[in-house]
Amino acid sequence: MPPVRFLCAFVALSLLVTGTPTSAESIGINFESGGRSGNVDSKVTSSAGVVPQGNWNNVTGETASASILRNDQNAITTATVSWEANNSWTVINEAHSGGDDGLMNAYLDTTDTSVSRITVTNVPYQRYAVIVYMDGDGTDRSGRYTVNGHVRDPIIDDANWAFPGSFIEAVSGGDRGNYSRWSGMSGATLTITAQASQIGSGFRAPINAIQIIGEAPLTPP
Repeated sequence: MPPVRFLCAFVALSLLVTGTPTSAESIGINFESGGRSGNVDSKVTSSAGVVPQGNWNNVTGETASASILRNDQNAITTATVSWEANNSWTVINEAHSGGDDGLMNAYLDTTDTSVSRITVTNVPYQRYAVIVYMDGDGTDRSGRYTVNGHVRDPIIDDANWAFPGSFIEAVSGGDRGNYSRWSGMSGATLTITAQASQIGSGFRAPINAIQIIGEAPLTPP
């Protein structure tokens, strides 16, 4: 039987070769402010999202910046966020105290010609996935979404409100859904844009929230 030290060294080397990922952490940003007859509270105060997490960063305003972003463990990260949009809106003019209904109620909105832009700087992950949640108060509106230069056009807003308790993934352009995931992203700066699609008769491209999920980089042998 091989010595214990040899077995430990073999296991350690195997982990290096296979690049076994560590547990991921995430940063969630919820655009909670919206208006109809007035502002509606759509804060997320509990676990929410297709990849459930707590400690969402609830931010308000059509054009603003937040200097501090916390992760799902409520730890301060190096990341900061800024954004600009035509306006912010709500699907249902009712307050939500947390959970997926709050996450999916308020959103950054566009016109048929404007562009919403979200910029996150100093992303603390070498490689990461990005989830963009998109659900407005219309049906069959189509948007063009770009994450670090990777385009999906169109993503079609399905008739799924009031929020039915299920997330519907749009995997590629032409899909209907209320969220889409881009994996394998990299770079210290994350840029997300949304605008009316050039494909189809619909218009507008809502963004309710985003998640940045750390993906452990593969370690070379």
